[in-house]
Amino acid sequence: MIDHRINRKNVEIELLKETSYPVPWLIDENDYLNGMTRIVEPTLDKYRKTGYMGEERRIYYELYPQLPNKGTVLFCHGFTETSEKLHELIFYFIEAGFQAAVIDARGHGKSFREGKDPSIIHIDHFDDYAKDLHKFLVRVASKEMKIKKDRLYLFGHSMGGCIAARFCQLYPDLISRAVLSSPMIGINFGSIPEPAAKALCTAAIAAGRGRHPVTGQQPFSPMPDFSASACSSEARFLYYHDIRVHNPLYQTTRSDYFWGREAIRAGHAVRRKSEIEKIKADILLVIAGRETLVSRKAQEEFIKGLKKGKAVLVPDSRHEIYSAANPVLKHYLGLIMSWFDREFD
Repeated sequence: MIDHRINRKNVEIELLKETSYPVPWLIDENDYLNGMTRIVEPTLDKYRKTGYMGEERRIYYELYPQLPNKGTVLFCHGFTETSEKLHELIFYFIEAGFQAAVIDARGHGKSFREGKDPSIIHIDHFDDYAKDLHKFLVRVASKEMKIKKDRLYLFGHSMGGCIAARFCQLYPDLISRAVLSSPMIGINFGSIPEPAAKALCTAAIAAGRGRHPVTGQQPFSPMPDFSASACSSEARFLYYHDIRVHNPLYQTTRSDYFWGREAIRAGHAVRRKSEIEKIKADILLVIAGRETLVSRKAQEEFIKGLKKGKAVLVPDSRHEIYSAANPVLKHYLGLIMSWFDREFD
């Protein structure tokens, strides 16, 4: 990979370069199932502490404490995803000497649902995601793990990237450094302008259809379709798809119109100059070169307003960069791990 910079309208974007960070060995994609079932999951089982935060509105969480450590990473998964999808990534961070914590966002995985149909995600206010994460940090993670304040880090993918950005804006004194990987701080609506998409959501809500699934989104299918996925590694895609097939709680695939409106509003909030100025954390924004789901323009608008941060483009990856094929994944891991590793500065 060639290391040079792209300048688009005064936004400097680096290309992903070969890493010098000592990345832990990667699971062989040609023997991926064995690697996950015989190495990754048994290793995580040794560290994992699970539980639920709250009573009626329960949030599922997983903790992976270890001492000593290089710091604590809070993980935020993407839309319709779960903490389990991040297990391989968490494994690599543990192997590299970090401790980790993750929740299933409300409406996802093993956490509570705000609607009757478990396949459809509803949210009243997008900031509730960030507030849930804050409660988890204060009430659970900080009490169960020894967390150094100057070494508390945040990783967010897609929807989780938007949550992570809002967290850094709402609670600016807590996070030292953050990675926003393919962050959903603007949705790619294709040929439909964003104002039109927002108007559609607003009209559906006004017509009493706010809890209905957004037009065009499909229910879960047990038949895998790697070509239509956001993953660049077929082995990683098939492994998690099989888990979803056998767990109905993981078969969430759609949002309602309330969620759509709130996601658009959240993107606007994240990109607002007054909100960006609240951020104190060092931000690394990682862009997928083969992106189709989120807005590159919105990402560039956000990074342009940051006082501390940089953007890196991964040309050979679809939306889920953390599920890329090994030749790309190695350098991506080196990039994000070195961002968090103070000894590597």
